[in-house]
Amino acid sequence: MAHVIAVANTKGGVGKSTLAVNLAVEAAGAGHKTLLVDTDVQENASHFRSVRADNRPQFEAVRITQPVLHRQTAIFAPYDRVLVDVGGRDAPILRSAIAAVDAVLVPVVLSAFDVWASADIFDVIDEIRSVRGGLSVHVVLNKVKPTVVSREALVVLRETIAERNGVELFDLAIHARAAWPRATGEGLSVAEWQPQGAAARELRQLARALGIRS
Repeated sequence: MAHVIAVANTKGGVGKSTLAVNLAVEAAGAGHKTLLVDTDVQENASHFRSVRADNRPQFEAVRITQPVLHRQTAIFAPYDRVLVDVGGRDAPILRSAIAAVDAVLVPVVLSAFDVWASADIFDVIDEIRSVRGGLSVHVVLNKVKPTVVSREALVVLRETIAERNGVELFDLAIHARAAWPRATGEGLSVAEWQPQGAAARELRQLARALGIRS
């Protein structure tokens, strides 16, 4: 049975597509038959898939442009791991995607605006949970920079999460590093582009936390 994870936030610019494609590569590299579902109008995940060479660990990709994924979960059946890249606003297609998955990964950037906006995605998730159960929610700090502002924002984020039931803040962080955009531009994951680099280590930590790799 496929394990299906949406990478979602109602706030744009938090790095959802970058994490989704990197996690898809990790899943494929770990030997899992992997599907990437791109529901984002920007189509970044689809573009990434199109530039990967055939001799690299591959995953299947499909575009979904309407709020129908919760009714089409049969497409997950042939796969071991499914990553769903979700656009950055509260819309029917976002709600449909979240209703279709087993888990939601919420990337959050440590700024006041981003942390305040994170309450919106948690509200959406709570609404969907009221209709269906079994949805796990994980928050990962993304694009982290070691600043006073970041530390202050983290305090607020922890308070926000503490007010929610069943939301886990992962004990790891994805730091802002040049490796991420450089690897993406080559159609590579950061672990492929610089296997021994810090970004690769952080990606593998996240993949393990999500059960994508051992």
